[in-house]
Amino acid sequence: MKSVHALAIALALGVAGALLNFVYLSKASQGTDEEQFLGLKKNRHLGPGDRLEEEDIEPVGIPGRLAGVLRRYAFVESDLSKVVGEPVWLEIEGGSLLLRDYLKTPPREFELAKDERAMFVPVDASQFVPTLVQPGRFVDFIYTRPPLPTTAERRTFPDDGLGGELRPEPEPALTPPASVDSPEETERIGPFEILALGNRLARSEVHRAVRQRQVQENILTVRVKAPGGQLEDKAMALHRLRMRTQGRGVSILLYPKDWKPPKAQAPAS
Repeated sequence: MKSVHALAIALALGVAGALLNFVYLSKASQGTDEEQFLGLKKNRHLGPGDRLEEEDIEPVGIPGRLAGVLRRYAFVESDLSKVVGEPVWLEIEGGSLLLRDYLKTPPREFELAKDERAMFVPVDASQFVPTLVQPGRFVDFIYTRPPLPTTAERRTFPDDGLGGELRPEPEPALTPPASVDSPEETERIGPFEILALGNRLARSEVHRAVRQRQVQENILTVRVKAPGGQLEDKAMALHRLRMRTQGRGVSILLYPKDWKPPKAQAPAS
């Protein structure tokens, strides 16, 4: 009997030990499987231009099986030194993860391929709203020649030989110009991708967040092609328009946000 009781006790202790070991390993695996991300504390709120302070931030544990893709979009605990002191460019509510997009900074310069050039085009500042136009969008440039006057007046002495007073005398009527809506009077050149508006190479909110002064937003920098060092036809047409008008009367036609020019088809063999 004693051997039976001893065996029962040994089995009970073995089962208890296995259960305790399972619980321990389960908790340990949960702890090591978590990855720590950075989040904004619930009692904090940041607006555009506010800088992140260390006391604003707290770690947020995310299970490892869910953290893989998230690392590309959110800051992890090892990024703490990179984000402290940096301004955010949009409003962030407390209790949110710190996403990398929140801390965007304006690029220092635009990038051009070997067969591309940047062309600066002044436009009529009274005919568009700069803050609604963002780099990366596509535009056409439009210029309408003002109609010529149909009549003119000149002042001359009456031919009475007495030296009378000056009086207006109409000139013969000029030939009326074509309609300003006709192709001969309106030029439309494009599309062109905007690289910058003045010194702004990103959204206006990003520049305001880093307190970078925006200047000369009526001068658009656009991307043009120059295969073999020779400007493409529409770039040459835009250059002639730019030289002729110096931005006077030139307006822009903005394409939809996600619009991209169709890719040129390879010639049939």
